[in-house]
Amino acid sequence: MDIDWDVPEITSAAWAWMEEIEKSAVRDNAISNKAVTFKDAALRQYLNLMRPSITKIGCAEVLCKEKGVNKYRAFCLTDQAPLKDNEVVYEAGKGGCDKGETCPKGLTCKKGLCAKP
Repeated sequence: MDIDWDVPEITSAAWAWMEEIEKSAVRDNAISNKAVTFKDAALRQYLNLMRPSITKIGCAEVLCKEKGVNKYRAFCLTDQAPLKDNEVVYEAGKGGCDKGETCPKGLTCKKGLCAKP
């Protein structure tokens, strides 16, 4: 993203990715009673970061100046491969492990989310 302010933070990049869901809703044909599937490249960044299967994330950022304009880039990697078309983003459930869902093996329920102990 190109910016016109002096000191961006990694959180500003995260907010930009989160804005994807505000600008482009998940398509109706991607939502069923059982799951939400990936069908829209406009939501790629957001949905790749919101998957419940992610247990690790690492991010890097850089700020450069080019022709008097600040250029900010942020990049995050997770422990999951990027989503492919029609791949399940998340499955429908009861609303988290504090609502009756069970956590995968090796994870425990913390504040309604499955997490490593």
